[in-house]
Amino acid sequence: MTNNHTKTKQHLANQSIKSMGKRLALIIKKEKVYQLTVTTGISINMLYHYANQKGYPALPKLALIAQECGVSLAWLFSGEQDESTPPITTQCNTLRLTVIDDAMAPTIPLQMDIEYQLVKPVQKKKRFSDGVYVLTNQQGFIVRRVQWVEAEDAYCVFGDNPHYPPQRVKEIAPIGKVTAIVQSL
Repeated sequence: MTNNHTKTKQHLANQSIKSMGKRLALIIKKEKVYQLTVTTGISINMLYHYANQKGYPALPKLALIAQECGVSLAWLFSGEQDESTPPITTQCNTLRLTVIDDAMAPTIPLQMDIEYQLVKPVQKKKRFSDGVYVLTNQQGFIVRRVQWVEAEDAYCVFGDNPHYPPQRVKEIAPIGKVTAIVQSL
């Protein structure tokens, strides 16, 4: 009896996953595929791969697709939608952070608040634009300038404080791009 119950549950789960592929196909047709590729960092081939049920995205990618298409994750995964699970909308995702070191001084002093916009991962062939980013390290979140150096095929990560030497790294995974320095009145 337990074996049949397990098989039934597995069958229902498989049906839910198959119908997820159909819902993915619907929203991919509705959205401009190129735009969806740009906003999610997922290749066109991979989006069609998902829509044709030849593979399924991991949960973070599924959530990103749902967010960018303005649908709820619950609807995309299971087809269920009710008032308690409103659709995800692409809202302004500005966050605030207090700077924990003086590497960006004098531009951004220690303990100064900054605002930043979340950034999405980029495809390996693409690069992040130059700018001031929120990164992670052993200390937690840090703020640094990032600049792509074509001749070295690497990023130069540095602060405005000359006491901190610049670092060269092949890849970065920033959390966000700084948009404002917040100063109290």
